[in-house]
Amino acid sequence: MTAYSNYSTALAGAVVARVSGMSFEDYVERRIFEPLAMSRTTFRQPLPPALAGDVSKGYRYDQGAFRPEDFEYINVGPAGAMSSTAGDMARFMIAHLQNGEYEGRRIFGQETARRMHERHFGNDPRVTGNAHGFWERRLNGLRWISHGGDTLLFHSYLILCPEQNIGFFVSFNTITGAGNAREELLQAILDRYYPQADLPEPVPNPAFQEGARSLEGVYGLSRTAVSNYEKAQDLLLNIRVKATREGTLLTSLPFGLGARQWRPVEKLVFREVGGQDRLVFAVDERGEVTGAFLDSNPLFGLVKRPWYRSPALHWASAGAAALLFLSALLWPLGAVVRFLFREPAGGARKSWLLRLPALLMSLLFLGFIAGLAGALSRPETIMVGAPALLKQARVLALAAFAALAAAAWAAVRAWRGKYWTRPGRVHYTLVVLAGAVFSAFLLYWKLLVFSP
Repeated sequence: MTAYSNYSTALAGAVVARVSGMSFEDYVERRIFEPLAMSRTTFRQPLPPALAGDVSKGYRYDQGAFRPEDFEYINVGPAGAMSSTAGDMARFMIAHLQNGEYEGRRIFGQETARRMHERHFGNDPRVTGNAHGFWERRLNGLRWISHGGDTLLFHSYLILCPEQNIGFFVSFNTITGAGNAREELLQAILDRYYPQADLPEPVPNPAFQEGARSLEGVYGLSRTAVSNYEKAQDLLLNIRVKATREGTLLTSLPFGLGARQWRPVEKLVFREVGGQDRLVFAVDERGEVTGAFLDSNPLFGLVKRPWYRSPALHWASAGAAALLFLSALLWPLGAVVRFLFREPAGGARKSWLLRLPALLMSLLFLGFIAGLAGALSRPETIMVGAPALLKQARVLALAAFAALAAAAWAAVRAWRGKYWTRPGRVHYTLVVLAGAVFSAFLLYWKLLVFSP
């Protein structure tokens, strides 16, 4: 199953530098940019002085206005640090459409061009696959090859149709460009110059509809981290599949975003209602559904998640734990009330000491949650490594683990000594259990691991 990786592209850049004996930036300038007269293109960070004054700002939409942001630095340079213009990208596309040649200068041979443009791998024969550096697309009855590029603020797309000798490039300099704008613009151009008659809606087939229920569930991206805090993106980047009574499928992102409907066209194959996209499901040798593939996106597959990895389950568990941590903050208020009613000092003091570990644990975990929220409020910092605020919050979480152990001991003492009322002991125990659940949440999603 495919899982597009920026790391692999960056590694290829390192191999180029090692084999050629020059830096990656020098190599592409000498072998690609100069022969193609791409004088307004560079991988260098920061930009050379000759180009720095002309670079477009990236914009964030905030409080009803677009606000300029600073230049984005990409830590895996060969995979996304290139700054260019539409004119230069047009020269690059022409070179590909002419099999490596531009205005009499050749940057690669015809056989290399053929190999770069042909399909080399696909998740399923019924969906698009991967060429070398390009992804296949099937639009308006034509085969296209493409590559997208996204930073936080800039969102670009390059697509070629060698058989029609045409290419298209667009780039948006706002964070909102990550939405449907690219696809809608591309589709409008294709409908204008390569119109296609509306595809007939598939005729309902009871044989295909009966199995729709077995396809329900949550599907995560195959392109996900597994060894550090980036694993937690799976809590947001997933697709829920639900079957309808009519045998169609409904897919949606978290919070109901990006909802789409699909009709079956053959066994395990669905076509988007009102569109061209296809959704194909994969099964193992036992006939159990293991994943799915989108015709529109060969970069990755969709992996069916087991019940215990359901984002809803994990969000609910973490949310309930946070509420119990907040409830523990009421204990100091209870201590004040007891003082006012003059509870015997010795019993009150010992009672308070037993509450202290769980209260401290709750404060520490709430501090971690606040630090995590602060780090996520500036997602651009995560693109260049773990934010300093998240690393500082980890110290709070580690201290909370120690407080959790002490709180568990205190809970046992409270029950044996019959401290507080029974509801009070139950509440204390629930707070301790919340600490254990939240600790498991942090460890499972690797939120305290920052190394690769």
